Amino acid sequence: HVKRPGGEPVGPCGVRPYREEPFSYAYSAVYSCDLESGVARMYMRPSTYSLAVRAENGDHVGGGPVKVTAGETTTVEIVLPTTRSVSGVVTDPAGRHVTGAEVYVSRGGMPSGPVREQYARTDDEGRFEVTGLGEEIVKLHVRHQEYAEQSVEVTPAMPGTGADTTIRLSQGASVVGSVLGSDGNPMDNAAVNIFPGWNFFDARSVRTGPDGSYRIDAVAEGVYTVSTGPLQSGSRGVTRGNVKVGAEGEVRVDFELGIAAATGVLTGQVKMGGAPVADATVMLIDERGFDNIVTVRTDESGRFRGEGLQPGRVTVQVQTTSGMTVTRYVGLEAGETPTEVAVEFGSGSL
Repeated sequence: HVKRPGGEPVGPCGVRPYREEPFSYAYSAVYSCDLESGVARMYMRPSTYSLAVRAENGDHVGGGPVKVTAGETTTVEIVLPTTRSVSGVVTDPAGRHVTGAEVYVSRGGMPSGPVREQYARTDDEGRFEVTGLGEEIVKLHVRHQEYAEQSVEVTPAMPGTGADTTIRLSQGASVVGSVLGSDGNPMDNAAVNIFPGWNFFDARSVRTGPDGSYRIDAVAEGVYTVSTGPLQSGSRGVTRGNVKVGAEGEVRVDFELGIAAATGVLTGQVKMGGAPVADATVMLIDERGFDNIVTVRTDESGRFRGEGLQPGRVTVQVQTTSGMTVTRYVGLEAGETPTEVAVEFGSGSL
């Protein structure tokens, strides 16, 4: 039951139940309230839920936790107060309005991202209004594919009483470089990815040109991870971590896949109870650390091959498609002959 402080039903409105666990909010659904009674009826699996409630005018409130028990009806009364908003305009560095920029409050957790009840997109005149905010100072995040992402702190106001906020975006910095293959020649059409820290949910990807070069513009100031290869679980590639990017200028990150000192090759086979394990993810970490992870997958016979490794101690981390993991440590020999490792899981379960 969604009501105003005086008891008046709120309709139409939307109620979003979600569990406080990874991806639950991202994939949650909104249930509509009855126009006259302000009642939303939801059939949910037994669990404990948080609630996000939003009226048609943008007023928003969170509720919960609410425990839902099998075979029973749980009734919750939610009081929806009049909330505040922030309005304004987003411009480019020259002061021209920017259309289609996202302006939102960021939600933590996994994955992090916009709070859908506190989100807006600029119109043809660059204007926006984010509603459903409280009294406290809030940080708004602004992003557009052509400009560096930025955040600003603003003070929400009651509807119709606050001054406009002007948010001027910057071009940001650029990350440039080249990708060379194991033969030392430029790699054409190779994928290069960048994401803040280790948060691959906010990744951006580009492709190299015929000369092996790439360029990623509109990068905000911060610390990033840059990798090669498809941006997917278990993809084969090389990773560079702790790449520091300033507010402007260029940062160069080159990739030389398997040349110079990193010429070691590690092969092996993954088994479970004596049977080969296909499509397992194998991460190989040599003494250069996490900045140069080599990731491969096992074939139908459970075999894998990792190239571009530095001779010495190599950590082998294996994860099956069912989620089982194991770690092995291997001494990788220098030279053209691959070093072989056998990884075997037991067949029992608990």
